[in-house]
Amino acid sequence: MKTFQSTPRLIYVDDLVHQLNLEITKTHQQIIQSSVLLEARSFADKNLPAPGESTLDWYLTSIMGQYKSLRSEVSIKLKGTLQRFLGTVGVTPLDEKINATKEAIVKEGDKIKNLETDKDRIQINSRYTGYKKHKWLLVLFALAECLLTISCFLKIGDIVIVALIVGVVIGLAQIYAAKTAVLFIREVENPRLRKRYCIIALTAFTLFSLVLGTMRYYFAHNGVASDIPFIILNPFSFAAINMLLVVASALLVFFFFPTKAELEQISHVEAIEDDIKKSIKQKNLLVQQHDNLINEKVKAVKIHGEVAHCEKELFEKIDAFYDEAVGKFKHENVTKRTDGAFPECFKHPHGILPVASDKEFNLLN
Repeated sequence: MKTFQSTPRLIYVDDLVHQLNLEITKTHQQIIQSSVLLEARSFADKNLPAPGESTLDWYLTSIMGQYKSLRSEVSIKLKGTLQRFLGTVGVTPLDEKINATKEAIVKEGDKIKNLETDKDRIQINSRYTGYKKHKWLLVLFALAECLLTISCFLKIGDIVIVALIVGVVIGLAQIYAAKTAVLFIREVENPRLRKRYCIIALTAFTLFSLVLGTMRYYFAHNGVASDIPFIILNPFSFAAINMLLVVASALLVFFFFPTKAELEQISHVEAIEDDIKKSIKQKNLLVQQHDNLINEKVKAVKIHGEVAHCEKELFEKIDAFYDEAVGKFKHENVTKRTDGAFPECFKHPHGILPVASDKEFNLLN
């Protein structure tokens, strides 16, 4: 009998097979003593089988039934062992789970392809896709603009918090206005109209800068800063610096920031990319789950195969014992007959031990 030494599980199977071997041998000896020899003598007393009979199977019905029962008992115990190993997990349920996982993987793959197709359909100017990394520069310009504007409202003796609030509001308003104006002008398709809007915006920001510069000069000239040189306090110097920040912000927005429509497209693409990442993650999890199920099936099939092989070997042993029992039946019958005949049916091979209609438990299948 085959021994199993690969895993503790299969060693346990081997222990069971060894025990079944002993039980089969013991039962075989009992059948020989309690049935085969007695029935052979009983028929011999009647000189049966008759010398001319050609079929022995009629006289082996009881013996055959006992060995069939022994084979069914072996199958029941092996099936119980198999169920103890696999629990509720069988090869068929595993196949169903594996197929369902395969279908889920295919669906996720199709979903990823569809999302990538949707992403490719959206036309985005590539130079605007990285606008987020330039936001910090626009924030820096806004901060400088706020500090510059605050200086227009500072006056010794005044409440500083008022100057801070007014300066921050006006500074941020200028940067926001420059951003909005640039995005609006960029969407204008008519070149002449676009040029006209550029001139209007530039003129408006220049005049506003001069007004702020004048206010700054007035407050500073009448205060303790009256001895500072005029070139520093004059409105034109302030307007030049203010316009430098406004124009720098406008150029930054023009070259790197998307319009509202482009921003919606970028957000749509980002949402699709997030869905793609989630689908890829889900697909990887399904692939891992599929691999685990395959490994589990391999283990189940291995155990199933070992138990089925053991069943086959045990059946072969039972068949051999049945042949031995038939041989003893013939020998005992011939030696105990009173007519000294050797029946014709003893000269022909006897029938094999038939398999039950339900084929025991179909462990091989």
